Amino acid sequence: MNSGAMEGQQVTIQRDTRQPEKRPLPYFQCFASDWMACEEYVFMSAAERGLLFSMLNAAWVNGSVPADSANLARIVQLDEPTVSAGLTKRVLKWFMGSAEDPPRLICTELERQRTESIAHRQKLAEGGRRGGNATQAKYRGQAANSSQASSLAKAPEMRCDEMRRDEVKRNASLEKAQLTDEQRAWVDEYEKT
Repeated sequence: MNSGAMEGQQVTIQRDTRQPEKRPLPYFQCFASDWMACEEYVFMSAAERGLLFSMLNAAWVNGSVPADSANLARIVQLDEPTVSAGLTKRVLKWFMGSAEDPPRLICTELERQRTESIAHRQKLAEGGRRGGNATQAKYRGQAANSSQASSLAKAPEMRCDEMRRDEVKRNASLEKAQLTDEQRAWVDEYEKT
């Protein structure tokens, strides 16, 4: 693009002010005692157990896994004959066909855990919002009753990454205290100008 094409045009850059989405939960609950007590798992071969856990991991990350062994092999990073041999009724017992996407398999236990996790996160976020609003209201109420009501009551809400003035001053004095004598002399002279 030549520079003449931009002449006379005003470019507006808009910032995305939405909150970033939370990272999906990186783990699912897996209790060794539950697996070792489960007969279906105990009777599996080592290949079946390995394939099962590879499928569970892929299903947790992707929401589902392919039902056909060729595509499943690519997802779990194994060769197709190994996956075909390990994809038995004992392994498939833990999965069911997806209603939205029939050529895929989902694990209902993992989806239950995912749903509970999302609900729990939302509950925590809502509680935090209510607590933050109550705290802000409390401090605004105190400010309205004080002699400084006019300025403090109109103060904008602080973001979580902002510091109060006294915190900034304290941090600045701490930083200044860690300077060498030569550095401190330079800073003092610089601040005079």
